[in-house]
Amino acid sequence: MERSARQYFVLEDALLLDNYERAHEKFVDALEDLDLLPMSSRQKQALNNLSKQELMVFDNIMQHPAAATSAEEVVSHFGDLGAQAQDILDENNRQIDRESAILAETAERTQQIMLWQTLTLIPVALLVGLIITFLVAQPIRHMDAAIRKLGEGDYTEPISIDGPGDLRNLGERLDWLRAQLNELEQQKQRFLRNVSHELKTPLTAIREGSELLSDEVGGALTPQQREIAGILRESSLRLQKMIENLLSYTAVQFHTPQLKLETIALPKLAEEILADYSLSIANKQIDIQRDFFPTEIEGDREKIHSIIDNLISNAVKYTSQSSPIRISITQQSGHAL
Repeated sequence: MERSARQYFVLEDALLLDNYERAHEKFVDALEDLDLLPMSSRQKQALNNLSKQELMVFDNIMQHPAAATSAEEVVSHFGDLGAQAQDILDENNRQIDRESAILAETAERTQQIMLWQTLTLIPVALLVGLIITFLVAQPIRHMDAAIRKLGEGDYTEPISIDGPGDLRNLGERLDWLRAQLNELEQQKQRFLRNVSHELKTPLTAIREGSELLSDEVGGALTPQQREIAGILRESSLRLQKMIENLLSYTAVQFHTPQLKLETIALPKLAEEILADYSLSIANKQIDIQRDFFPTEIEGDREKIHSIIDNLISNAVKYTSQSSPIRISITQQSGHAL
């Protein structure tokens, strides 16, 4: 505005006056925009004084040359206007600095409050975590104990889990499983008792008959017949032993079996088992090829006997007529094979 006014006073050009008037309008718009901002009463007063003085200058310039005031005196007022505008700008900057300081102080206080809240919440969170862990860990331990009992075959004690809803529901399912397993166990026991009883009745007759044959109650026996009667007697005794083991199966099924260790000569044991199948071997004309290494092991005779007996029984059963069976007992790295 000052530049346009000075140029107008020198050149008396109406275009320069128009430039000054447009600059004045922009200045008025800027004052109106500033007036809308939140300001202190001191800043409002400064803006009003600036607006009045600028308007007075504007009127003097627009009345030139009719106005009595000289051009230089009119233009000199722009210096005062610039000083007032700078004062307003400085005051605004100071206010911004104050607001920034207040904001920084508020942020620092908020940070401290959040820090103290965090420090306060940490033990609370730990306490809540411990409580939740306790509430969940106890039912889980009870559930683990119940599952162990199920694994050991103890189905008598009902399962009841206290805790959150999901764990209670799981406890109910475990108790349902316990009841089902208990029912299956009772059914198995009844089945084993019935089967064992049904097997023992005819087995007793077979054993008594073999004893009578061996005692030649029905007449003298040939050597071959005596051998057959001996096989029947030994087989009936073994079958009776198996039935007794079947009857005691439930008592030991969930316990580690106790092995009766003794020194066993494998070749001798194999020969004894082959003797039990001598009639079948002779009937099928099977050639037994023995490759026995003198070997002794520590083991349970009954279980080793069952293993070798099953192997020889299957071999004799599935070997075709007049075919060989090769039985090898060797020792390798300290173990019998």
